[in-house]
This record gives sequence, structure tokens and C-alpha cells, in this order.
Amino acid sequence: MACQVSRTKVAVTALLPLPGDGGILAACSSHLTHIPGSTTSSCYIPDSTTSCKVFAHQAIHVLTPQGEEGGHVLVGGGRSVAVVSLSEKKDIMVGVAERRLSDWIVSSEWIECDALFALLFSHNSITLLDTKLRVQRSISCDVSCIVYGGCIVSSSSTLTVCSGTVFNELILWTPLTSTAIQRSYKGHKGVIFDAKLTGDRLYTVSDDRALIVWDRHTGSIIHRLFGHSGRVLKIALLGQDRVMTCGEDNTVVVWRGDSGKEEERWTPHTGHGIRSVAVVTRGDFAKGDVTRGDVARGEVAKDSSIFTVVTGGWDGGIVSVVVDLEDRQRREYTLPCSTPKWVSWVREGELVIGDSDGTVKVHGPEIPPRTIISDFGSYSVFCQLDDVIVVGGVRGEICLVDKVDYTVERVNNENISKVYSLTSLLPSSFLSCQEGGHLGLWRTERAAALSATFTLPPCKNRWVTAALELTGGRLLVGDRKGGLHLYKQGVLHPLSSIRGLHGDNGVTQLTIMSPDKVRSIGRDGVVRFLKITKNNEVVITGKERGITGVNWLEHLTSDGSKAKYFKSDMFHFGIPATGQSLFSAHCGGSHRSWDMLISRNSCIYFAYINTSIVRVISESYRESSSSRVLSPPSHGAEICDAVFTGPSSFTTASEDCTLISHSPSSAAVSRYSGHISSIRAVCLSPSFLFSAGGRGSIRAWGRSNMDLLSDYCLPSDTHLPVGYGCNYKFDMRTPESDQRVTSLCYIREEGGVVLIAAGLSNGGVTIISFRGSSEGLNTFTPLKSEYFGNCITRVIRGGGPAAVGDTAAVVLCSTTFGMIHGLHISGNHTAATCGNHNLPSGSYRAHQSGVNDMALIGQDVIVTVGDDGDITLGSLATGVSTRQTVHFSAGIGVAPVGHDRVVTVGSDQRMCLISVPDLNILNCFYTDVQDPHRLVVRSMEGNDILEKKEEEEMNNGMRTATREVLIVGRGLQLFKISDLHHHLPMLPP
Repeated sequence: MACQVSRTKVAVTALLPLPGDGGILAACSSHLTHIPGSTTSSCYIPDSTTSCKVFAHQAIHVLTPQGEEGGHVLVGGGRSVAVVSLSEKKDIMVGVAERRLSDWIVSSEWIECDALFALLFSHNSITLLDTKLRVQRSISCDVSCIVYGGCIVSSSSTLTVCSGTVFNELILWTPLTSTAIQRSYKGHKGVIFDAKLTGDRLYTVSDDRALIVWDRHTGSIIHRLFGHSGRVLKIALLGQDRVMTCGEDNTVVVWRGDSGKEEERWTPHTGHGIRSVAVVTRGDFAKGDVTRGDVARGEVAKDSSIFTVVTGGWDGGIVSVVVDLEDRQRREYTLPCSTPKWVSWVREGELVIGDSDGTVKVHGPEIPPRTIISDFGSYSVFCQLDDVIVVGGVRGEICLVDKVDYTVERVNNENISKVYSLTSLLPSSFLSCQEGGHLGLWRTERAAALSATFTLPPCKNRWVTAALELTGGRLLVGDRKGGLHLYKQGVLHPLSSIRGLHGDNGVTQLTIMSPDKVRSIGRDGVVRFLKITKNNEVVITGKERGITGVNWLEHLTSDGSKAKYFKSDMFHFGIPATGQSLFSAHCGGSHRSWDMLISRNSCIYFAYINTSIVRVISESYRESSSSRVLSPPSHGAEICDAVFTGPSSFTTASEDCTLISHSPSSAAVSRYSGHISSIRAVCLSPSFLFSAGGRGSIRAWGRSNMDLLSDYCLPSDTHLPVGYGCNYKFDMRTPESDQRVTSLCYIREEGGVVLIAAGLSNGGVTIISFRGSSEGLNTFTPLKSEYFGNCITRVIRGGGPAAVGDTAAVVLCSTTFGMIHGLHISGNHTAATCGNHNLPSGSYRAHQSGVNDMALIGQDVIVTVGDDGDITLGSLATGVSTRQTVHFSAGIGVAPVGHDRVVTVGSDQRMCLISVPDLNILNCFYTDVQDPHRLVVRSMEGNDILEKKEEEEMNNGMRTATREVLIVGRGLQLFKISDLHHHLPMLPP
């Protein structure tokens, strides 16, 4: 039997840039991957041929090059070390195989003068190894303690060790001269995770979320800096005067070491934090154009201000961001105004300002104020078209102001009520909203003329904040209350509406993505995807958080590469993919209006109104095209379930409320969101994909295009046990369930109508009918429920006797109490019934504790794994027939790979191939996925279980069976297992 790792997406635990165009080494658990430096694509995932498994099951967290050229690299993780090198073809070769040491490795360094590797261990000792990993010397510090983080600094004269202890103290000692400590540094209130030493300064980060800058010689604190919302895990030095920190809040912060000033911050990852960081100075490493400083220590040229920062996240992503810290020549000034209400840039250096007294002026830092409108009373609103500025007043006045000479043309508007909003429909149309929700569509090609009128549905803040013209004379309008309305010219009222799409905060932008698909963003910081059906219905097809931590998303380019947004009281213009801010301004929480302009000479102009003052900021703008996602992130939380959709293609579901579709090309992933809580289960039918999770939420997606077809929440009374009423732990009057859907299984599909079974956390199993049609009628209908008393861990479709007929099926369900139950389903799609009174339904106890997974072999043989680490064979008729212990801890997943073999995975991270029915372990492998949640199998022939004929051909040597095995949990790993009729000697534990 052969087992090959096809794809791995787990936490990136270490990064090492290589000199010249060597690229970068990335450690993903026990695997080491080489990313070429000549990669020019905007999104790249390393091919499996460039990956090498270095350790059996230790996660790599130390990569130390041998000298400046880095011919050999020391690889460390846990208590294991190895030495690797790159061939001329950039393949990773293990020069010295894994060696187990007596203590846990914290840090390492290459000692040039002695040609040795120095390793710092968790009990505050060091060991010197040669390039063959032979121990040359071991030294223990006089102070014995537990070390969590630290560094080793080598110079021509000495070796300095900084040991960060679990007792909130940093110890500095020089092992080659004395085992006594030179100095201790006390000031943190938590475990020290990392330390860096450069010149006279010492930097430490800790569990207390602080970065402390120390005077190395006196031990005094120069700065105590707070800029993270989670634990700070890593430090990298950017020359002598700058330091970079990152940690569990997924944020990178660049600080000035001398002043303590924060210079840059960005959020490149999601989930549980940044696990690794590497720095390259002056150049684009992705193009192989780098000038290497001493990146092993994080030290770079003192005069450099341009860096490429590469980060690896818990989410499996690798992001490269070019940081330019050169002086951007920022200027700030104010413009005198009485009571400004709105501002808008016309061109560089020229602002149009609307005042609360109804006047409109042109103003700028180099030009005196000039009044262009003075008779609008006490109010005005505006929007900009390509050639004119449209201004509306309190008495219904609408004027067009020419952008060149500022001449004013008054529009003949018969509606004399207050103009609440004007919305641009570029290039030469606009939408007016007046008192009573009266909307007017205006064209300005020759002279302004009213083209159509509509009525906005009543709401508290009844005015328009975004609008978009569609084909067929249709108009999509977003209002200040976050609602969306579809109109057609000639029809006064909306054809379709979605109330509160963006909460109560308002829609800020609508963008056409394709002829029938639209993207909507709002002040709630959320991006939503919509579909306009043939029946003029607006359907939500997806949702995602645009940028982490954003509470007001104002503008997003059509390709999603740039965004304007607010985080708290800070305005940002940045890159959503990497979280990098290209421009930021502290404009306060009470700003009333703002506008931003990028001039032709690469200067950003930002104007905003705060406390009745127009404040203007100008700053040179240098966008870096080198910032890119080298390896797209997976989920930001544990993956709960997965399903194969084709060869090497699968969809994963996670606690981060998203689905991700992975294609055979590892560079292509598509993310789908919109669930209100974690997604715990997915299943496939021939036409649909179903996802479900917290709060009883179930969604149906088109299998071919992943369009959202229906969003449904199970009502409380569909899964309550008989006799339970309002005294149950949730209120039946609320339409939203607080029960989780823990498992889904497909039963059958006929004529576009699908039956699925949903297992629930309260012990219920609900049979649901889903009807999908091309006309947009996509509905879920709960048919019947059964209650088993304990949380349902898995539901699968069982076999049934032929006498029952084609409309009958058995659903098998397992519980946290170790029971297996059979549920008999009979009847059609609209009147299906269920119960446990007809054979082959029944129940039996498979484990003394919870059953975590089960599978069916043939028609009636049930194989299970549970919390006790056992695997069992049984049936509803006879109960357990065979039992064997196969895992050192809980068994998590099981799936058949033929009629006489199954594969299992446990929380001990072992994947075992087991024979049936004797349950002997044929072979086992270690997976890099921590805390496995699920195991799914697909045959390369395209069937979940091979037909008996194929099995006979395989056993006779006429066919080589190949299976794809996917394990998901804290990450994912895809294996290809072949030659199942042969097996190798079992690997040692």
C-alpha cells in the first residue's frame, strides 16, 4: 500500500527567506515547502512536488540557515532536529534525518566562527551541534526555569542568550563565558513569548499583550507599548530603530524603538493568529529581487526603510506585504468656514464646501474662498457626476455646477419639497430623493430632465444612500436604513425589497458583478452578494466580512483590490486581501462628511469636517504592487465537516461560518458565507449542496455554481421531544432555534425534490423535504421528527430490505451516549413518516461513551469509532459483534475503502487502515491536522464505495484501487492511498 500527501493546509509555523532568488521555506506542521522566488502570479500555492515531510509528527517552528548563503538549514520542532538543503532544481533534500533530543527546542542560531548550531532548550540550557547533528557541548544556566521564548545572538567574541520564562522574567546570560546570569529584566505581567536583542536595546513581548523596550545595560524600561488586542507572539527587527510585532489578533504592528510611535499596522490573516514572520529588506522577494540582511535574526540594513514582510497564519495562509517607511511628506491644515456641512474634492487643491447656511463655496489651500451658490436657505446636499456637481436645497432647488468654470445651471424641478439626498448614477444621471420618499431619475446629457419617478417605502431615515442602474430599465436603490429596493421604469413602487440588509446603518455602494449579480456593501462593514432573478426578485447569495474589524465599509473597487473604510475613529484606504492600510487619518468619531482624492502626481488628499472645521491632509502615495497573497488562507477556525464534489475537489465547512470550495488546482479556492452561526455539517445530493449548523440554520446551494437557493431555520416545534412545551430550555415563541444541526445526510431525490435528514444537538432527528426549481421556488418543509434523548453526532443513510420498496429508507443515527439508532422512513416527499417500530429499525449500544462517527459496509454492517478509542462492527439486528482498540485517545472518523477495509482517524493524529471483519491494523500514518473533526473518503473511480466487481478485480490484481482521504480539523490534509490489496509493515507510534 502507498500513501501520498496530496495537499496540506495547516498552520504555517515557521518561515525562512533564502538569499538571492531562492524564494522562501515555509513550515506547515511537519512538512517543509519551498516557494520559488520567481513566482509572478498574484496568488500562489506551492505544488506538492516542492514539499517534503521532515518529521514524523512534530510541528516545525525553528528554521536556521547555515551562514549567510544558507547552504544547509537546521530544522527544529518539539524535541526533534534535522538538516535539509535545496537541490539545483529547488527540491528539498533531507541531509541529516530526524534526531530526537532530550528537551524541547525554543530557539536556534548558527555560530559562524565555530561552524556550529546553537540550540536553546525549554529548561534554560543550550547545546552546540555540528552540521551532522552531533553534540559538541551542552551548557545549563545556573538559574533553572521553564523557558517559553527567547533568542540566541552570536558575535565574534561571545554567545548571548535571552531566555523568556514562564515567571514573567527575561534572563540574559553568556554560556560560553559563564553559566551565571548577567542581568534579569522584570516588568511583564505574563509569560514571555519572544525576545530580540540589538545593540543597546532589548525587545520582549508577552502574554500581557505588551511590547517592552529595555535598556540592555541598566535593565530599565524605555517604553511599554500596547497595540494588540490579543497575546503578542512574535518580534522581528527592522534595522536598529524599528521593531515589528504580531500575534493572536492577526495584526502586524511596526513601531519606532526610539520614540515608541506606531508607524504601520495591517491585518493579513483570520482566525487564531499569526504563527510565523520573516523579513526581507529592499526588494520584492516574490520576484526574486531581494537584498538579504541577516534575516535569520530579523536584522536588516540600518538605512533601509523598504521591507517585504512575509507572515504565516494559523489559517494556513502566507501573505507578503511590502512596507515603505520612508517619509511620506504629510501635511495637515484647516480651511476657515462658518458651519460646514459637506465637502467634496473637484480636483487637486480645490474643494467644494456646502455650508449649513445654504451657501456653496470653492476653497483650497492655495485659492481663496469663492461663493458659487448663496440662496439655498439653510440646507444643501450634493453628488458628483463626470462633468458637473449636483446640489439640492431645502425648497426643492436642484442646480448643476460645471466642474471647470463653476457656472451654475438651475434645474426645473416641480417638486418644491426638501431634497434629502442626491445619488450619482455615472456618468450623467442622478437620483433625487425628496420629502415623502419621492424619487426622481434625472438625465443630464444635454439639459437636465426628469426621466422617471418612484416611491421609496416608508422607513425612519427615508432617503437614498446608493443606487445602480440595471438592464431592462431597472433601478436598484439602497436606503439609509440598510434596505434594498428594485424598481422598473414606469412602475412607481418597488418590484422587490429586502429590509435591513445592512442592519440600520445604510447601504454605501452597489456594484454590478455580472448581468444578473450585484455586490452590496454597507456601514455594517459587510459585503453581500445578490442575484436578480428573471421574476425581478432580489435574492441574497452570499455574505462576507470585507476587512477584519471594519465597522463602516464605504467603497470597494470592482475587483476588491482596494477599499475605503473606517475602523473606530480611523479612516483607512487599503488592501482588503492583506489588510494593509495605504493611507490612514484620525478623523474622530464625530466627523460629518469626508472625501478622498488621489492626484495624478501620486498624492492623496483627504478632507473631513470635525467640530465645525474643514481639516485637510495631503500625503505622498506610493502603492506597492508587490503585496500579495502567496498562499490563500483556509478557514479562520476549526473545520467541522467536508464533502467531496469531484476528483481532488471538496467543500469544507467551519466554525467561522463559511464554506470554502477547493478545486483540483490548489491555487483556486472560493469562499461562501452568510450562516448566522458555525457550520457543523454538509451533504450532497445530485443537484444541491446543503449546509447546516448553529441556531437550526440550513442552507441549500446549487451544486454546480454554489448559488444560494434557500436559507431556512428549523422551527422549534420540529425537533422537540413529545411532551415538552414552553418549559424547555428555549422559548418556543421565538422563530429562531438555539439548537445546532450536528449532522446532515442525503436520503433520496426525485423530480427536483430532495429528502435529507438532520441530526440535532438536543437528540432530535428531523426529516426535511427540499423543493428546488428554476423559477426561484426553493423551499424547505420539515416532515417528521424523532427524539432520542442525547446529542446526535452523526446521521447516515442505511440500507434496507427490498420488500420495503423504493420509497423506503433507513437513517442511522449515533449519539453521545454510545447508542446507534435506526429510523425507518417511508412514504413520498410530501408525506414521509418516520419511526423506530418497523424492521430493520432498532438500536444498540456501540460504545460506553460517545460515538463520534459511523459508516455502513454493505447493507447492514455498521462500523463505528468512539471516545473510548475503539472501533466496533455491529448491526441493528445483532448489536456489536467485534470490538478492537485502535487509537490511544478518541476515535474521530471512520470510512470504508472497500468491502473489507476501513480507514480511521483519532485525536492522537493517527490514520489507520483496518481490515474487516477481524479489525486488524494493517498500517498507520500520522496526519498534520491537529484536533481532527472529520474524515471523508472518495474513490478515484468516482464512487464512494467500489462495486463488488471492481473489488474482485482489485483482489485479483487486475485493478489498482486508489482512494482520496480527506482529514479536517485545525486545518486539512488530503491523502491518496493506492494498492490497498498490499500493505506495508506498520509504522511505529
